[in-house]
Amino acid sequence: MGEVFKRWLIIGPVLLYSVILHEMSHGYVALLNGDPTALNAGRLTLNPIPHIDLFGSILLPLVQIVSRAPFFLAWAKPVPYNPALFVTEVRLATLEVALAGPFTNMLLALMSTFVLRAVGGILGRSRAGQFVRKGLVFAVMINVSLMIFNFMPIPPLDGFTLVRFFFPVVDRLGIFNNFMTGIVILMLVLYVARNFLTKPAAALTSALLDWAIPAAPGEDRP
Repeated sequence: MGEVFKRWLIIGPVLLYSVILHEMSHGYVALLNGDPTALNAGRLTLNPIPHIDLFGSILLPLVQIVSRAPFFLAWAKPVPYNPALFVTEVRLATLEVALAGPFTNMLLALMSTFVLRAVGGILGRSRAGQFVRKGLVFAVMINVSLMIFNFMPIPPLDGFTLVRFFFPVVDRLGIFNNFMTGIVILMLVLYVARNFLTKPAAALTSALLDWAIPAAPGEDRP
């Protein structure tokens, strides 16, 4: 139990701010397209409080951790935006807002990889450095997973906006407009196909970490 707690001391903050930056990126891209809704709502901040969803950020993750659920699902409050305020082409701007999130996670994963490559050896020489090194490893793992997860073409994930962009007819299906309906569909997909979905994330994470911190024979990564 102690090891699990120590592990979550590192994973928790990394996961929290990976999700916050993901959500903030949606708002910033909306702002660049002329919509200040997220800014006015106080969502363009690193303060976690405005981003926390009681059920999706606290209750559901706790239940999954305690019950050792076969998959982990959590979310922050979706960042609000108003396409009617876009000063650019609405459908394209909406797509840009959606893609900003997973691309931010991709950027965070790559940045963590390059930092590990540059200073990973130095960080391993002290206890505090090892803590930071583990945090960077988890940053790669978490952000790769968030990127691939959010590219899934299932509502309410960002990847579904790609479907809506190329196939506008799906907007006429009201079932996809309800947030909780989408969450239920998503949980079912994760339960049924979780092993298939984790393979690309594991392969990409392994490739990045193999380059960032080549392990010596018999050595395990943090």
